[in-house]
Amino acid sequence: MSSEPPTVVSLASIPVQSWDVRRRQYGGQHWLVRHNETFELNELTDAVWRACTDRVSVAAVARVVAEELDLPPVSLLEPTLAALQLLGGAGLVRFEPGP
Repeated sequence: MSSEPPTVVSLASIPVQSWDVRRRQYGGQHWLVRHNETFELNELTDAVWRACTDRVSVAAVARVVAEELDLPPVSLLEPTLAALQLLGGAGLVRFEPGP
């Protein structure tokens, strides 16, 4: 993704997808595309990206991803945070303050 420093994310923050990013799929692989940039996604980061369409908190994103991947939510909290930090650092999502 990007070599920029990671974005600090709180569990109450609401990740919002950037309007100029599109998700593409080809041959079982997924990418995010913005202008002339492409970002290859692993299964976890793809699930995190898709969960960000719901405008829910970071904690809720982790629960959605855990349900989709059929894993305990507690085991996906840190990986979800890491994926969101990568997406945020690349400017693919922004974070709004939670309630």
